[in-house]
Amino acid sequence: MDPVLPGARRDGSLPAPRVPQGIRHGLRALLAVITLALVAALGAPGAPPLDASPLRPHYTITARVDLRSGTVGATAIVRYPNRTGRPLDRLVFQTEAARSPGFALAAQVGGQDVTPQVTDLTIDLPLPEPLEPEAAATVRLDFQVPVPAQEGRYGFQDGILSLGGWYPLLAVYRGPRLAGAEPEGWDRHPPPPFGDLTFSEVADYEVTLTVDGDPAIAHTGTLVTQEGATRRYRAEGVREFALALSTRYQTFRRQVGAVEVVAFVTPERAAAGPIYLEYGASMLVWLHETLGPYPWLSLHLAEMPSTNLMNAGQEYPGLVRIASWASYAESAPEGYLAYLVRHEVAHQWFYGIVGNDQIREPWVDEALATWLALHHVRVTAPQVFPAAWQQRVTQFLPPGPSDPPGINRPIYDFPTDALYFNTVYRQGALLWEDLYQRMGDAAFFGALQRYVQVFSGQVATGTALLDLVQAHTDQPVGLLVQRYATSARPRGEGRGWTPPWPPGDTWAGTVVLRSDPGIRLRVVVDDRPALEGDADRLTFDTRTFPPGEYLITLVGVGPDGPVGEATRRV
Repeated sequence: MDPVLPGARRDGSLPAPRVPQGIRHGLRALLAVITLALVAALGAPGAPPLDASPLRPHYTITARVDLRSGTVGATAIVRYPNRTGRPLDRLVFQTEAARSPGFALAAQVGGQDVTPQVTDLTIDLPLPEPLEPEAAATVRLDFQVPVPAQEGRYGFQDGILSLGGWYPLLAVYRGPRLAGAEPEGWDRHPPPPFGDLTFSEVADYEVTLTVDGDPAIAHTGTLVTQEGATRRYRAEGVREFALALSTRYQTFRRQVGAVEVVAFVTPERAAAGPIYLEYGASMLVWLHETLGPYPWLSLHLAEMPSTNLMNAGQEYPGLVRIASWASYAESAPEGYLAYLVRHEVAHQWFYGIVGNDQIREPWVDEALATWLALHHVRVTAPQVFPAAWQQRVTQFLPPGPSDPPGINRPIYDFPTDALYFNTVYRQGALLWEDLYQRMGDAAFFGALQRYVQVFSGQVATGTALLDLVQAHTDQPVGLLVQRYATSARPRGEGRGWTPPWPPGDTWAGTVVLRSDPGIRLRVVVDDRPALEGDADRLTFDTRTFPPGEYLITLVGVGPDGPVGEATRRV
């Protein structure tokens, strides 16, 4: 997600090798001509779609949309596998639709009627009997909602039906790894006053959509079949499923390797369509080769009705929304529209592939998306990078970190959206620029690549991100972060102890773990506590877990709490 800067004008395969930065700069004049042809020849980006997994939640949604009235009626069958390690007495969902007048919901669990409890955007669904760990529950949700006549990511305006947050989405269960300052259990955050509304785990989707009028539809996932007014979509390993529908949309298309990039714009904004494609495709290619493969077969960039300068863009898996007011015919690489498209495409990696708590730690994805969008200008058009950095970041900020620092504060701590954007986005971009300059290109992007590899399909924390950055540099990351973060002793470095990781990334049989005197070692497997002890030698039997890939977190716990942690995928 990204707002306008104050004062802006209103007019399937392995990643390709990275090109060294200096060479990239020298190729700038050739970039527009050869990049897409080169990527197509390599067959990248676009890894094959992820397979549906019984270990992930699965949504089967059948929806009927009346595009004349903006009304949605749907049935969602949700299968939830309990991998929390705890027996559950309820499931919790969140949806923006719950705040709409006229929202109606009926629910069943295992064929038995239950009464949902709706508070703001949160739906508590009591279970008839406890759901034990590793068991699964199947829930049926029948709901109907007249989508309100409003701008933005969820609304019906200017002939565009924007369906972000339109169905009940499973909330995140905070296990030991994610609890942090929050209690363990279901996340039930109140609606934020601005910024992103929810965050979520990945899931698989089958969506059948019936809508008359033959609109153009921007969507998450892949269109599988279309028969008359009914379309069927599939999406694997995505955090949510969003749509934008309009009979007024014009489309512009470009094939980039295995990925089809499509722009959806109204006739009044037709000149912006090719700009969506140009910068969307260029950013997609660069991030694919720089951070890791883009995992889906399409990327849709769709105009979003908005006249609010603080509501400029919104990200969804495989779908980017760009405000109508920002979709002017400005094609300069340092222009705001080019920046905005880049920023939202960057969210496909940071939010989409790697998740985070966008409510309590929004800096984790927003600061990175801001910095990456601007660094792409430095890579492709270095002569205009200083102007772009000044226009997007420094002209609105003091020359150094803010006083008091606070990029790592939750959304609720900011009294205004302007202060939120200045701190989280722009001060956050300054932090990443400081780290980039100190670490150098190879070490910096090596850390981000590892972050994507380790936390792909997971929800990460700021601690884990900074731990991985620290592992790729001798620079004292924590001392630098202190200039920008609220904590006097920032998480991620400088806590005095690093968990000793066993050699290698493949664990098999019995793994020997070591701790230091006075420090208990806690082992967390996919957010589930697996082992804890204070001996200097612990044994962990991996055969107690089914074969597969797991996220292992080693946490050192001292007398006053955690003193360090490390996470890897093994």
